[in-house]
Amino acid sequence: MERDGHRALAWALWAIAVLLALAAVTFLVLGRAAAAPTESFGFRGFSIVFALVFGTTGLVIASRVPSNPIGWMFLAAGIGSGLQELAQQYAIYGILYRPGSLPAPDVGAWITQWIWIPLTAIAIVFIPMLYPTGRLPSERWRPIVWTAAVLIAADMAAFALAPGPLEEFRAVDN
Repeated sequence: MERDGHRALAWALWAIAVLLALAAVTFLVLGRAAAAPTESFGFRGFSIVFALVFGTTGLVIASRVPSNPIGWMFLAAGIGSGLQELAQQYAIYGILYRPGSLPAPDVGAWITQWIWIPLTAIAIVFIPMLYPTGRLPSERWRPIVWTAAVLIAADMAAFALAPGPLEEFRAVDN
């Protein structure tokens, strides 16, 4: 893909992150009277900030140095953060604020159960391993990367498939 193609892809991915964040803001405003689940991390809407910051950082890096995977990882984290917040605000609106008003709010609740795991891994595991060049310090790091990826996937599966009520939305069974 040529440089212009990479730049267009980076802008498109950034736009997806921003659109997800805006959709999350819409549900946040519509359901502002609803209290967030007590088990929620942070304040309502905090992942909107992550979507915009990670997405914009990824846009800057990926559009200027498309060969560096760090920019693409930031873009992925931006999209994931936007999706996480949209899913959570959708679930809050459809389960807590106006039950029955939206189709499948339990799917939004389920997404919030596990999506934070790969996003956190990108930010605190993979980007630091590749910083600043986009490459591992040496070949000896490859087993660490693969081990981390397998453990993260297993953790995601465990959270996504755990039977019983969801952690943040106790009224929803997994």
